Amino acid sequence: MFTPVESSFGAFLLHLSTTHLLLGNGRVLGASGILGSAFWKPDENNIPLLAGMGISALGTQYFDAWWKPTYAGAPEVFGKWTWVVCGLLVGVGTKYSSGCTSGHMLCGIPLGRLRSVVAAVTFSATCLVTATAVGAYTESPCGSTPCYTLTYPAPTRIKQLVAITAAATAITRISLPILRKLPRRTAEIITSLWSGALFSLGLMIAGMANPTKPLGFYSMITDGGKRWDPSFLMIPIFALLPNFLIWRRIVGKTDAAPRGGWKVPTKKEIDSKLIAGSAVFGIGWGLLGVCPGPGIVGGFLGGWRGASWVLGFVLGRY
Repeated sequence: MFTPVESSFGAFLLHLSTTHLLLGNGRVLGASGILGSAFWKPDENNIPLLAGMGISALGTQYFDAWWKPTYAGAPEVFGKWTWVVCGLLVGVGTKYSSGCTSGHMLCGIPLGRLRSVVAAVTFSATCLVTATAVGAYTESPCGSTPCYTLTYPAPTRIKQLVAITAAATAITRISLPILRKLPRRTAEIITSLWSGALFSLGLMIAGMANPTKPLGFYSMITDGGKRWDPSFLMIPIFALLPNFLIWRRIVGKTDAAPRGGWKVPTKKEIDSKLIAGSAVFGIGWGLLGVCPGPGIVGGFLGGWRGASWVLGFVLGRY
């Protein structure tokens, strides 16, 4: 169902997360790079980010939070092998395209990188085609009700969302100048932990950790449009757009640079590897609805399904 309120608050948390990491450590938050490098080349950058995402995800188990993702209704077109196959496709695709929805769409586009625009258009197109094909052989997760039906949270949930977002915003703003007074390496680890935790929380609250949510957006023509869930639109509005407005005034300027300098991607080539990799990633995403960020969350919360996806992804990145 269309959940504009939850998805908007979750998207804003994604904005806070990616901006905090960029201003604190000078790095973009690319989920595919984090997960892939954490297995094959673990270091002080990817491990704290992965740990932060895990702490936030596992916290839903302890507090029995309403935003804990569900994997029921995910289209398993290849049976139980679907998860490892899709993880493999996403791993291979993001390896050759050097990014995913977070690295290219959420971070690359706000940085004004044409390469990321091309990647995002490519994997969105192949995801749309794949999700449409999958939808022809699977049942709607919304049953007989159109997935674009508006649903609003109860007042108590809205209060929780406001409190969480206000606290996250305050901590993010206050922590940056405080962290600059700590030893650089310590500050960067804390920044990564907090950014990872916020990123995971944002994905879950926005509903994007549920495979059927992004698939719903790309199923816009399936069943005469009845499967379309516009919730994903809140991501560009409340995450990508604020990133663009803020980053364009800061990134690259010497007086605003973190102590370690800016470490944003500089590659500009638009080649066959970028196009082919993005296309393969889009297919893997469209088959199941899991891209690297939600895949990391699923690795902590998704049982054998999440573990299978992570296994396939890591093998694909090898």
